[in-house]
Order: sequence, then structure tokens, then C-alpha cells
Amino acid sequence: MDKIDIEEGRYRILLIGIGGNSKEEKDSFCHNLSKKYNIPILLLKKIVERCPIILKKNLSLKKAEILAKTLKSFGATVTVEERRDFPTISLEFQELVPHQLGLESSCLRKSPRGTWSIIGRIKNISEEMLSDTWALIQLFNVFDELITFEEAPLTINPLPFGEISPFKIVFEGDFTMRRISIAFKNASGQPIAAVDKRKKREWMDVEINDEDGHFLSSQVLSQKIQQKAIVIELAGPSKEMVRQARENSSFFPWIEVFKDAVEAFYQRPRDIFTMWFAECQKKGELVNSLHALLTILVHSRFDQANQSINALENTQRVYRILVQQNLILEEIPLLEGTNFVFGEVWRDLFHRALPKVQLIGNAILEKSKWKAFDLERLIQVIPHMGHQNSRLAIRSIHELIPYIVEVDFSDTPISIEESLYRVACRLGIVDPHFDFFRGRNSMGDIKIQSFAKTVFPQNPAKIEEPMTWMGKGEEQEGHCFPTQPRCEGCLFEFFCPKLYFHFNPSEKGLRK
Repeated sequence: MDKIDIEEGRYRILLIGIGGNSKEEKDSFCHNLSKKYNIPILLLKKIVERCPIILKKNLSLKKAEILAKTLKSFGATVTVEERRDFPTISLEFQELVPHQLGLESSCLRKSPRGTWSIIGRIKNISEEMLSDTWALIQLFNVFDELITFEEAPLTINPLPFGEISPFKIVFEGDFTMRRISIAFKNASGQPIAAVDKRKKREWMDVEINDEDGHFLSSQVLSQKIQQKAIVIELAGPSKEMVRQARENSSFFPWIEVFKDAVEAFYQRPRDIFTMWFAECQKKGELVNSLHALLTILVHSRFDQANQSINALENTQRVYRILVQQNLILEEIPLLEGTNFVFGEVWRDLFHRALPKVQLIGNAILEKSKWKAFDLERLIQVIPHMGHQNSRLAIRSIHELIPYIVEVDFSDTPISIEESLYRVACRLGIVDPHFDFFRGRNSMGDIKIQSFAKTVFPQNPAKIEEPMTWMGKGEEQEGHCFPTQPRCEGCLFEFFCPKLYFHFNPSEKGLRK
């Protein structure tokens, strides 16, 4: 089998900082390095003051390793990064239409024992449920000849429309590939049209061991920190680490102003559904507690992909009949469709889901107080009520009918996405060079969750919506863009320290 030449120049070195970045440490670093390698000291000082900075690129792995170890021996913190355009991972059957699947992510991993894994996430973007869907992975060598292939069913099978399923295929063997293709098919072998929706990252951190066995990467800033990071990733956080994270989260001098800004966010003009719902209550059109609750659940279910206008219009068409039992399809008004489903299909799916909505509504009313997590799990029993829909439903229940159902948010973790993580970095809550987010109990997760708990002990998730909103992209009228953020008008404009402005911190630290 062909091997990838590790001497190929696809690695680069980033200088992150010098020790604790004190003037004495920087001066010592420049002096010693200049004396040892006869490098102009003024040039070194200029480089050090511009950290983080790319020192060298287009290196072989061996040269990158030598340079990283050398700089570390003089007190520098460095990152070795690999340009991950090799091997390429391509998606097949994109030319077929209509597309039924959207490839959200994919990556190649090699285990310590030598096995290769292709891991990814695929979303059903069709207008129907997909059954018996398989992922097919093919590996090709430098001559574009097929090395081997494997296939496996999706983890979630059948896959409802709008839902995402992970997939994983493992290869055994001592080989290296130059190209990987991903395709999807049904059980009979018929190809399924898919579209590539991946957000590709060109550079990824490489973990290199020095003579002491320590990693040289931006994942670690010192031997002590690196050891803690390993504890988090493999065994979960210790009680001491969680305690330290909570203590550190209270060190922000602007925390009270931040709290006021979040409270002000929730005082903004209410959304169109909230205003319409209040008007219905005022007119007595919601006849009882069940009717009010079902209206909220149905609206949350209709709001697919933030289609608030269509969701409200559909809710207005059906809310009067929500408490009626055994409705036939002809009694359901015509509905507006979604991005993935035509109106007639959406109407049929609503008709089939309504009995379950009514069942869950009655189950909710059997208790006067719910923990948010338990309530969310119950609501997700309703067909097409995904994570975002169920969270929307819980927020609406809490805000609109607290006298009917009381929701306890005190133990609710916040959902950390790219935009929220970016805002947290620029506020200084997390450092993207160290506080990586790799799901629950990673250092980034611990720090953000602890910060939220400190600010709003009874409802940590309260920070989620305003921080996510501020971090939305330009096309969504946010402020904290990945690069060149628009600070004017931002909720946190007057106290944000505006860190990591010259690169996208989410690309560095968000690793799901």
C-alpha cells in the first residue's frame, strides 16, 4: 500500500506566546534565542509582540517537530497545525436531484492501534422519512485506484425529516489513502442524492510529543494544564477543576453589567407569537389550560428552521380545533409548508401528530412543576419536535403560562454553538487556545456553564439566547461576526474587552 510521505510540506508553526507573556519572559526569550542562533534581536522582539503569529509554513512534519521543540525549550508556547486537505473527503451523487440528504460534517481519525475511522453527521432534508439508509465509504490510493470499501447503516434508522444521524465506519489495515469518497444508498443499493453542507476547516492542530512525552500544541499552555486537559477528556472533570472554573468565572469586573444587559435583552419588543398569544388570552379565545398549552406546543412544532411567520400563520389556522378529539384530515385547514415539506404533506403530518400532542399536553398538566430537562424529554416524544423546537416550547411555557406549569431551569445546561462560543471568547470567558469545546465536560464547556451558573443561578440558560443572537453571521443581522465584528449596537459593546478580533476564535477552539 502507498504511504503518505510525512516530509510533504503541509505543516505550519504558530507562536502563541512566551510563558506568562511578561516583559521579562519576552526579553529573556529574545535574548537567548538571538544568542544561540544569531537571529537579530529586534526582529525577534517584533515577532513576539505580534503573538499569536504564524512563524513558518509549508514545513514537513519532521521540521515542524524540531522547530516546535526548540522554541518550547526557550519558553515559548507553540501550535503545530496540519493543512487537512489531504486526503480529500468527497461526497458522491450530488448531481442527482432532488437532494434528500445533507452532509453536515465528516472527519478521518486514526486510533493508537492503527485503525481508521470515518465519522460524520447526515441530515434528512427530504420531504419524508428515509428508511434503510446506508453510508458507503471508499478509499483510493495515489493512482485513484480503489483500495477497499465498507458500508454501514445510519445510527438513526429510519431517519425522520429534519433530523440528523451520526455515522461511523472503521477500517482495519496498515495503509494510507489519498482520496476518500462518501455515498449514501438504500438497502437495495439505490443511490440517494445528497448535498455537501460541511463547513470545511483548512487547518487542524497536530499533537506532537517532546522528549518528556508532553504534547506540543495549543491544547496545552504548560505541563500542569496539559495534565488537567487529559483528565477532562478521558475521565471527566474532577471536583477540584469544576470548583476552580466556578471561582474563575466570578473574576470578571463587568459581570453585573453583563447581567443587566441580558435582562435588557429580554425586555425588548416581544415576538409576534407572544403578542398574538396574549391577545387571544385577553379575548378569552383560549378556553382552558389545556387549550393554552396545546397552542404553545403546536406553534413550537410548526416553527421549523426559525420560520416564525409561517409557524404563526399555521397556528392561527388550527388553534381553535386543537382540543377536539379524533379529527379527520378534511377538518384540518390547509397549511403553509416548510423548507423541506410541501404544505399538503405538512398538513398530513400535523394530522397524524395531533393525537400525540394532545396526549403530551395532558401528561404535562398532571404535574404543576417540572425540571426543564425532564419536560424537554417528554415534549420530544411529539413527532418533528426536535431539540430547538422543544426548547422553544419550554421557554414559551415559562414566559406565557407560568401559572399553569412551573419550570425549574436551575440545572439546565446551555447549548453551546459556534456563535455563542465566539462571543464567550471575545468576552474573555474562555480562551480558544486552551479552553476547547469538545462536548460536555470539556474545558470550554465547564467554563461557560460555570459562568452561566454564576450569573443566573436559577436559570443559567438565560445567557444562551442573547449570546447566540449577538454572535450570528452577517446575513442574520448579528454583531460578533467570525472576523471584523460589528461592535456598534452590540448588547455587550461598552464592557466587552474585544479579545481575539483578528481571527475567528470558534475555528480555533470549537471542536465538536
